[in-house]
Amino acid sequence: MSEIKVSVICLVYNHEPYLRKCLDGFVNQKCDFEYEVLIHDDASTDNSASIIREYEEKYPNIIKPIYQTENQYSKGVKISSTYLFPKARGEYIAWCEGDDCWTGMDKLQKQVDFLDENREFSACAHCTTINYVGEKTTGIFPRIKKSREFSAEEIIKRGGGVFSTNSFMMRKELRMAMPSCFLAKGFGDYQLYMYAAFCGKVWCFNDNLSFYNYGLPNSWSNRVLENAEKREQHCKEEIRMLNTVDEFYDYKYHEAIDFRVKQNEFIILTLHNDKKAMKQKKYRHFYNHNIIHNIYEWIKARFPSLARLIRKIMR
Repeated sequence: MSEIKVSVICLVYNHEPYLRKCLDGFVNQKCDFEYEVLIHDDASTDNSASIIREYEEKYPNIIKPIYQTENQYSKGVKISSTYLFPKARGEYIAWCEGDDCWTGMDKLQKQVDFLDENREFSACAHCTTINYVGEKTTGIFPRIKKSREFSAEEIIKRGGGVFSTNSFMMRKELRMAMPSCFLAKGFGDYQLYMYAAFCGKVWCFNDNLSFYNYGLPNSWSNRVLENAEKREQHCKEEIRMLNTVDEFYDYKYHEAIDFRVKQNEFIILTLHNDKKAMKQKKYRHFYNHNIIHNIYEWIKARFPSLARLIRKIMR
């Protein structure tokens, strides 16, 4: 049996409209090594499972699915840790959910070559096209003019949106040794990026090699970020996790972590419209940024074409 170089983690639930494009992005990779795609279908109620079976039959050496008859996410099961990571045979792990896709057919080769040649780097990512579904606009993130290293401090401050998950590749041995201080309810990408930066260096290519749908119905962004109560819960959980990580690493990254904690505190204040507290000196940076955001929202409501132009320029 050939040695597997990369294990791809793919979570699927009712992704039928996007799934073929996702699976095509997997099977059409041009590599000089073997890779596997570990797919978890969480008892989809649409035709997702049938589509996966079709690709499994056609590409049995690549597509390795798990089909659930009962939804595991609703039971609180940590799907990747429980079902997929134990089966991963690759030296590296990459991610892509069933409603996103890879657009670069040399994505895996480019990332594997880099990590093979640069052992001091624990992970690498690349730029991604983000499709803002509700606004019918697109952008690219992160916006970088050239490929470069991202520091731990920059990743901490930028949060989970610093990279797209479908752009990330990490050494498997590091992911499997991730300390429990990073555990948090409801999210995990942000911690992954931080931990990788704490273990070594993180590189980001300016090549745009994937596509991410933001704001789809039932997506995490819609369920959490667009719901005030759930967003507050998320902010509080992130604060708790950050403080735990801060202590675990003996406050080595305290300045950056404190910045991110204050940002989450400020978001909570905005959700409660506590204008007096928002104006406190410690939140000045976020308060000024919030003013600019409100001006943009005013423009968007009255001059949508101008707002689209501004957003395109800013991205």
